[in-house]
Amino acid sequence: MKNLKSIRKQLGITQVELANQSGCTQTHVSDIENGIHAPSIALAERFADILKVSIDQLLDRDSNVSQKIKPEECNTPPQVAPEGV
Repeated sequence: MKNLKSIRKQLGITQVELANQSGCTQTHVSDIENGIHAPSIALAERFADILKVSIDQLLDRDSNVSQKIKPEECNTPPQVAPEGV
């Protein structure tokens, strides 16, 4: 989560405080901030709720990303290379 650390620090919340409020360990928060682990969707939601931001803000994603996906791309099966290639 690209922005987790900076948002947490801007709000004056320590890793220990965020861990206690979210139900995980300080080590896990550190690992997520350093890109060692990715949070579950549920944990990402808890972080966003605690920090009062959107998950998109935590991920540093463009909130309009869904508008960039063409409808036909949603139903297109993945391309699989033929055997023996």
